[in-house]
Amino acid sequence: MGAHPKNKITRVEQGKRRAGNTPKLAKNKAHSSVPSHKKGLFERFTKAVAGAVTKPAKKAVQKTVKVAAKSAEGETMPAKKTAKKAVKKAVKKVVKKATAAKKAVKKTVKKVAKKKSK
Repeated sequence: MGAHPKNKITRVEQGKRRAGNTPKLAKNKAHSSVPSHKKGLFERFTKAVAGAVTKPAKKAVQKTVKVAAKSAEGETMPAKKTAKKAVKKAVKKVVKKATAAKKAVKKTVKKVAKKKSK
C-alpha cells in the first residue's frame, strides 16, 4: 500500500460516514418538515384523517407495605422473608461464581444474618 493522497479517505472513515451509522437522536420539535405557513391547515387535515393521537393511560402504581408478624404477647417480630431477602442481597454482591473462598464468605454472611435475627 502506498501513501494516501490528501483527499482520500480510509475504509474506516468510509464506514463511519455511511448513512446507516448515524446516531438516533430525538427530533428537534422547534424545527419540523412542515413550513410554518402550512402548519395550521396541515394539523387540521391530519386530525381529520387520522384522528387525534391519544397517549396510553398511565397505570396507577401501588405501593407495597411490609407488614411485621405479631407474636402472642403483642410484640412485633421481623418477618422471616425480609431477613432472607437481606441475606440473598448480601450474597449476590459477594458471590457471582462459586469458588471455595466465596463459599466461605457466603456461609459467614448467613451466620451473621442468623445472629441478627435472634
